This record gives sequence, C-alpha cells and structure tokens, in this order.
Amino acid sequence: MAAGVADGAAEATAGRPSSAGPVLSLRAYSTGFDTGAGRLTVVDTIDLDVARGEVIALVGESGSGKSVVCRSFIGLAGANSWRRGSASLCGIDLMTASERDFVRLRGAKAAMIFQDPVASLDPLQSVGAHLMATLRRHFDLSPQAAQDRAIALLRQVGFPSPEERLAAYPHQLSGGMSQRVAIALALASEPDLLIADEPTTALDVTLQGQVLDLLSRLVRENGLTLILVTHDLGIVRRIADRVAILYAGRIVELAPTAALFEQPRHRYTRALLDARPNLWRPVLPRAIHGEVPSPWTRPPGCAFAPRCGHADGLCISARPDLRPVGASLTACRHPVGDRQAAPGLKPSNGETTAMSGEARRHSPEGERTPLLQIRSASRSFRIGRHAWFRRAPTITAVDDVSLQLVPGETLGLVGESGCGKTTLGRLVMGMTRLEAGSVRIGGEALTPGARIDRAALACRVQIVFQDPRAALDPRLPVAVQVAEPLRVHRRHEPAQRRTLATRLLRAVGIPSHLDDALPEELSGGQAQRVVIARALVLDPQLLVCDEPTSALDVSVQAQVIDVLANVQRDRGLALLLISHDLALVRVLARRIAVMRGGRIVEVGTAEQIVERPRHPYTRALVAACDDGDAPMPEARNAITCAPGNAAYPIAGSVHR
Repeated sequence: MAAGVADGAAEATAGRPSSAGPVLSLRAYSTGFDTGAGRLTVVDTIDLDVARGEVIALVGESGSGKSVVCRSFIGLAGANSWRRGSASLCGIDLMTASERDFVRLRGAKAAMIFQDPVASLDPLQSVGAHLMATLRRHFDLSPQAAQDRAIALLRQVGFPSPEERLAAYPHQLSGGMSQRVAIALALASEPDLLIADEPTTALDVTLQGQVLDLLSRLVRENGLTLILVTHDLGIVRRIADRVAILYAGRIVELAPTAALFEQPRHRYTRALLDARPNLWRPVLPRAIHGEVPSPWTRPPGCAFAPRCGHADGLCISARPDLRPVGASLTACRHPVGDRQAAPGLKPSNGETTAMSGEARRHSPEGERTPLLQIRSASRSFRIGRHAWFRRAPTITAVDDVSLQLVPGETLGLVGESGCGKTTLGRLVMGMTRLEAGSVRIGGEALTPGARIDRAALACRVQIVFQDPRAALDPRLPVAVQVAEPLRVHRRHEPAQRRTLATRLLRAVGIPSHLDDALPEELSGGQAQRVVIARALVLDPQLLVCDEPTSALDVSVQAQVIDVLANVQRDRGLALLLISHDLALVRVLARRIAVMRGGRIVEVGTAEQIVERPRHPYTRALVAACDDGDAPMPEARNAITCAPGNAAYPIAGSVHR
C-alpha cells in the first residue's frame, strides 16, 4: 500500500463492520489479458480489504475495470487472462489456485450474480431443476431434501407461492423474478462472499428497490459479505458501507458511503455525483465530456487529467498515489475542498447549464394549439392461442388514455415495466393500431381501422429507442445511416444529404472522424447520439424517446440528456419522454403523466408530481426513486395502490 495510506486507514474505514480478518484481501493486484498485440493491463495495482459482513461498492464508468477485477480473482476472466500481486479469499491464496481449486471455491466460498439473469439461466431447465442441481452438487442431499431446500431458498428471496414456481421456466418469469432466481442460485451453496455485478441495471426503479432491499436483508440475516459492482451512485447510497471509485483500472477514491456523498474528494467522484439527475434538485446534470481511456492509451499521469479542469503539468506527467484526505483515501493532487487547487482554474459546478435548463423547462407554454392529442386510446393483446372451444385470453396494455402535448413541451410518461408506456408510444408512432379512441398529430388523425400514411407520419414524429445498437444497421457507416431517411423520402441530392447528415452529427457531438465508422466502433453514448441525429434529419415536430438512457452509464446519460435539452431548445421540438426514471423525467419534463396498469393515474406539473404526489402509486414511485437527497416519509415499502379506476379528489393535478 502506498505511503501514507495506512495512517488514514482508520478514517477511511469508519463504519466498517468489525471482523477477525478480511474475507477478501487484494494487495498490489493487477490483471489483464494476453492479446496478439501484446500484454494488456486492465486493472493496475489496487489494494483492497473487504471485511466480513461488509457491503462495499465498486463504482465507475464502463471500462474502469470493475467487472474484470471481480471475475479475475475468482477465476472467471478467461484462459488468456493474467494476474499479478497477491489475493486471498477466506485465508486461501488465490494466486496459486488451480482451475480445479477455483471450481471448488466458486459457490462454496464466493458466488456471483450477473447483470442479465436470463442469460445466466438455462432456458431448457425449470427453476426447480436449476436450484436442485446446484444444491446436490455442493451438498449430499436426497432429491426430496434438495426440493425442500429449493423451496426454502425461493421463499427466502421473496418468491410468492414457491412450491408452484419450481416448475416454471426462465421465459415465464419477469425480470425481477429472474433476478431473484439468480440470487437464490448464488445463495444455494452458502458462500462467504457474494459478488453482484450490476444486478439492477435491467430492472425498473421499483424492482431495483425490491432487489436491493432483498440483498440488504440477506447480508444482515446470513452474515454475507457483498461486493456490489455498479455505475449507479443512487443505489450505492442505499446499501453500501464503503465505496471504492475506480477509474481506468485504479482505485482513485476509497471512503465510507456517508463521507463520500457529503464530501467527495477526487475530482472524478465529484463529476460522477454532478452527472446524476437529482429528483429533488431539477437542474440539468453536468456531463463529463470525453471517455475513459482505453487500456492501450492510458496517460502516464492521472488518467482523469484529460477530462479534468483542475489538472496541471504534474497531474499529466506523474501518477498520484492514494493518500488520506479527510475521511477518504484519494489519488488526487487537487482534491475537492483543497484551497490550493491549480492556480487560475475555476471549478465549474454546472449551474449555468442547469439553470438554463430549468428556465427552459418552466417557461410558459401559452395557449398554443396541441400538437399531440390522445383521446380515449385503448389497445389490448391476445396471449396464448385461440381454440374453437374457448377464446384466447387478452391483456389490456392501454386503457382509455387521454393526453395532449403542445409544441416545444416535454411530457414525461413514467411507470413500471409492463404498465403500457411503450405501447402508448407505439400507438403515437402508428407502429401499433388503435382499438378505440384516436391519436391526432398536427393535422394527421389515427383512428381504429383507418389507413395510416406512414410517410407523412414519419415526417411529423420520430422515435429514439432504448437500445441504440439494435436500432442501427451494423453494416452501414454512421453518416450513411443518418442520411438514409432523406433518401427514402427522396429529399435533396446525395451530396446535400451527406452535408445535412454530417451537420446533424456535429450538432449532437459526434466528431468528424467517426462519420464513416461502423456502429460497433462507437461507445453506447455515441451510438445513442447517432440515433438522435437520424431521428432529427427529417425535421419532425414530435420526438418519442423510449427509455433513451436506461442502458447507459451515469456520465453518458448526462451527455444524452444535454443533447436532448439542446435539440429541443434549438428546434422547438415536442418530446414525449418515456422512462421509469423519475429523476431523469423531472429534469427534462414540464409535465409528468404517471401510468399504471394501462391507465393514467395522475397528471401534473413536474413539481407537483414529485413534491406533492396525490395517488398512492405516484407516492410509491417517488419513494423508490429517492436516493437519500431528501426525506420521503410515505410509501417507501412495496407498492400498494388503489385500483386504477378509483377516484381521488385532489387539487392541482389530475389523477384517477
């Protein structure tokens, strides 16, 4: 450990659960991969102790090395990986362990919960088969005893009617239930260390809360040690005892959770906190421009220096070591709160951009004619097959929904997965046909059974999907894909199309050297910017954004939010923002509609919905999104809400 670190260890580990010795200990630990171009270092010389019963979070952007270090020390990094330094788990030397030793250790001593629970489950095996096979591999159990234990595990992770769920297959489970099965599988062998790698990224906010509460309870009841790998500082604040901030393969700050949020010391930590949408402070988050450097191109000094407004020549040329600063250990020469920060450099707190966003969001709309009018729209879908002796059951995805949106306004549509948000967006796009009601966009009316003029509709309304890579053709260069709608609609000559496409790419922040790049060469944030540029090339009046940032890091989310805010300001676009992230919606939207079970249960201004919610479901959503920045006294537990058609007389907002 670097000089001076030991002296500050007591402060940096304040609040850490005491134990006889660490469950996991890493010393000068480095790992990477042998490639055809040479040896690649991904994680570079980190020191970390994790105590028994502790919850420690590894936080950083994609490419920081969080997942690689966890996979490496339990032997899951792959055959071409290498390790250096020392690592021990429950007193067992991991550096001398063979593959056979790792097979015995995984499960018995350490278990891992992966980001995508469905991908980690065999689609041909039932839930019971998964659990019983794991139990019988680690314990000498009879089939009946294994089944009883499997039922107990499902009950422990909160499965309703676990006896009936043993026969269910992965495709029959929701995302939250699939993640609970993955947690039960990890607990089956009674490990000492549980590693959760982005366990809530694919879940909506209420399911996130349920999974986090479950993990917290399991740590308390079972004495588990938990390593939480995430880029979401909001969930870190709710569950972690300590936080290790990783950047470019190194720990740049290590601190107790409360201290890190109250007084972050590293400039990167401060930037991550500023990049979060804040439910209680409706200003635009401050984007961190630039990207995490590739392991091949890391600078010799502080890896964050190229993105830091406080870096000086020494930061660029020499790498800083961890040292005590307040309650933290930080590798920063100009820590936050240091009065001797780099001379002549004034730290920016993002207030200018934020306040301009605030002013735009609350600007008066006047008595303008609505651009989008939805009147009593309904849509249901059949599930299962229709037989001659019975009708196929149906599910109502959108039920008697009425909304309107004026030019230049942003309307947020929030709710859990399955509430009907995306179906409503597809109805607006004409991608799904109405069963009842009407949707009017400008002069174009969509009604049940009416023929849709898709060419005219595409010129009025465009959509930005959740997964940008799935929305792009992997074989076509970026500029060609942005210009493609102009070719389809026979607008302009080829040279003009290219000019318009490149102009839009510059407007959304794509550099010129990526004009001819393929989608696989782009980062997630760059791919989403390309999708936004393509949606804008026909100059639409309305942009439907369906979860446009849910798959992105917090810093990249801030960049996309900034792009959307600037595009709306410059073009006067109307935005229908579909999301389960209420904090994100609060930043961009003037009004918010809350959806549950296919119906709109409450509509009001962003301030009313967040600060004075009336419907029990809205209060539950606000409570689930609250990451500790402000108290929310009611509805912190599981969602309990009156039926969607119940009437609640309120003032100031509309709800059912």
